[in-house]
Amino acid sequence: MPAGRAGWPVARWNAEAAATAQAESVRWAGVIKRAGTESRGLYRIEDEAEMRAAFLQKDLTKSRAGWLYSYDPLTVPLPA
Repeated sequence: MPAGRAGWPVARWNAEAAATAQAESVRWAGVIKRAGTESRGLYRIEDEAEMRAAFLQKDLTKSRAGWLYSYDPLTVPLPA
């Protein structure tokens, strides 16, 4: 089997990468689905002041930052 990055067999690395990508894809789909379900009521509020209060209470900036910048490169195991 030909060696790929860092001496790993190419087929093994591709299979592991594909499995990791698939698992992350499923997890993120759930995150997005839950966020959409939780937010759907926010856009149906007709009173402006009530809508502003609801958005402030939800704190979308904090929740977005949590999933956009959640990657910590120091926690990823590197191949030997």
